[in-house]
Amino acid sequence: MDRQEMLYLSILADAMLCAALILLWLGQREERHAVYWGLGQLALGFMTVLWVFQPYPPGTWLFHLHRLEILTCFSVGLLLYIQGTQVFLGAPLAWRRLGYGFLSLILLFTLLGNIDRTLSEPLAVLFIGGVLAWAGYRLALRRPVYRLVGAIFLLRGVLNVAFALNLTNHHWLPTLYLLAFFTKTLSMLGLLYVVQHEVRERFPNAMRFLSDGIWVHDRAGKILYANPACVRLFGGDQNDNLQGGYIHDFVHSVTNELLESYYHLLSLPDESFPLCIESVGVGRQGSLFPLEGLISPYWEHGNLLFLVQLRDISARKRQEQLLLSAANVDDVTELASRYALNERLATLTAEGAPCHPHALIFLDLDDFKRINDTLGHPLGDALLHGAGDRLSQLMDDVSCVARFGGDEFVVLLPGASEEGVRELGLQLASAITNSFREPFVLGNMNVVVTTSIGIAFYPEQASDGDMLLRYADSAMYAAKRGGRNQYRVFDDALAKAAHDSLTLDIELRQAMKNKEFSLVYQPIIDVRSGNWCKVEALVRWNSPRLGMVSPDRFIPVAEESGLILPLGRWILQEACRQLGAWQRGENITLANVSMSVNVAAWQLADTHFIQDVEQALQAAGIAASSLELELTERTLIEEDPVISASLQALRSMGVKLALDDFGTGYSSLNYLSRFMLDTLKIDRSFIIDLESNQRCRDLTRHIIGMGKTLGLVLVAEGVETQAQAELLGQFGCEQLQGYLFSRPLPAIELAQQGVVCE
Repeated sequence: MDRQEMLYLSILADAMLCAALILLWLGQREERHAVYWGLGQLALGFMTVLWVFQPYPPGTWLFHLHRLEILTCFSVGLLLYIQGTQVFLGAPLAWRRLGYGFLSLILLFTLLGNIDRTLSEPLAVLFIGGVLAWAGYRLALRRPVYRLVGAIFLLRGVLNVAFALNLTNHHWLPTLYLLAFFTKTLSMLGLLYVVQHEVRERFPNAMRFLSDGIWVHDRAGKILYANPACVRLFGGDQNDNLQGGYIHDFVHSVTNELLESYYHLLSLPDESFPLCIESVGVGRQGSLFPLEGLISPYWEHGNLLFLVQLRDISARKRQEQLLLSAANVDDVTELASRYALNERLATLTAEGAPCHPHALIFLDLDDFKRINDTLGHPLGDALLHGAGDRLSQLMDDVSCVARFGGDEFVVLLPGASEEGVRELGLQLASAITNSFREPFVLGNMNVVVTTSIGIAFYPEQASDGDMLLRYADSAMYAAKRGGRNQYRVFDDALAKAAHDSLTLDIELRQAMKNKEFSLVYQPIIDVRSGNWCKVEALVRWNSPRLGMVSPDRFIPVAEESGLILPLGRWILQEACRQLGAWQRGENITLANVSMSVNVAAWQLADTHFIQDVEQALQAAGIAASSLELELTERTLIEEDPVISASLQALRSMGVKLALDDFGTGYSSLNYLSRFMLDTLKIDRSFIIDLESNQRCRDLTRHIIGMGKTLGLVLVAEGVETQAQAELLGQFGCEQLQGYLFSRPLPAIELAQQGVVCE
């Protein structure tokens, strides 16, 4: 092969390898050093072609133009090689410096060419050799894996220097040309390897220091990559490597069918990612732990892979279990909670569920308040616990015994038929009555506590859980009115009394027309400053015919009749009006408070509610941020899309949102994380026993900690003693409300009482 053929072969190799480097850049658009190296070598290749083929006679303007083209390719090639290496090292040169370098090289070699052309050509080859040797040296220093590539570049540079200094024997010149060709080819292949290696290593380098476990696996579940955190997650050490294993060995319930279904989802262009799954992880020693995975699509070399972010959610599950236990298990009696009972009733009476006969026994301890107040809360709790144990001993495994609240208990008893369940219910009620005639041992005292019992039957009398509870409750109160220490079955006479609620409905409608409602206000205290920070508006009804009617009595009737909408609108308008008057008044304490107003689910579901809020704020001349709306847990758990839209609109307006009576029966982390709430109000049932019940203190502390983690303001309701206030302050509760500070008062009396507590 003569020199010209070798030159053609060298140019062809240059073009192919340069094209490969440029294609690498086009595929990623991140490997800028690849395109610089590729274009640099291409420029040097063009320089070689122009230098060998000089068709113009010396002295002509075409000859000088040809020389300028050679110098341009030479300068551009060197500078692009330098810039590519600097970019690879993370220190690119400024384009201004590159421009100065280009002009300097042009001027230098133009001047040398005019003086002595035989000097400029070896010097140019020497420059090329020096730059190549420098690039090889820097590559070898970067990482040990690049030392061979660096050595090839150094050899290529040395050969260029040898040619420049004319140190080669003409007899060996073809062999050296061939060696130079192979060295150049190997150096370009080395650059391709460097670029590809950096592409492959970029993902592991980015994932290596993440705290969450990351692995990539294919459609069959084979693990292609796992970061160190992922290895540690499954109990491995720094010497372990999950790569090459299968996720079936580390995650329970993973099947090929499941992987195929997720692969299909990852392939969909309109699917939202990541996909969140929960499963059970398997450690190296066979230990099991709850695992959460966030799955996203990951493309590599045209193949769709699974990129999964893994984390151990044991702590979260423990916290959820704690709250679930608080919701499902009564902390005093360790029986089922009111929430658990409601869930059981909802399942029993759900549409389409089998209609199995049940008796519901509703019982209340007679004179418990007197005993509790006389002996104290600790012995009162002991009495409740003993009553729960006594009830449990009378039940079989299929019955549900729950503490409904306070000193009220509920037994849900299944039966084979309506006649059979009626007989079982009466027998159990009689057994409970007889059992409670035996004294309870409280400390060194024997205390006898009787019970009043009401019984209702499903589906004979009630068609749903709420009705069943209401009927049994009515029967229980009838037993109390009849002298206590007895049981009463819900009957037609009690049904008639239940229909008396219709009378209340009628009175309510008349009360709306006659404006018989008024508002009272109870302050909420900032723990840190001692100042009033909020005022809660509470509705009162003084009926000329019925007298003072409790909100607990007329609000449910208002909700059922739809009167809650006009009543709630009036409450909102009046509360905002009063706040506006306080803000423009001279009372400093009330001028700086915000207003908290209770709203019902019916109001939030009303399409005009947002407009009502806007009009109330505008009419009162107050900012949206000074109004806080209190929601019940039942409102959120219903997950009505209209309610969700209303909550989002309220937040957009700047109105604050509070969750009232947290922990009374529907507590769920789900809606705490899903709805953007501002305030969490801890129900008074947690506060009552705070001083005497360690478990109550632990639950309250956990609730406060959880709320602060979610960025919520914590308000404790029903604070009645200084000791309760001090404990809540130690737990980190920011705001307190209760009789310790003030009873609910009319606006005039509250203004007279309102002084800043220093």
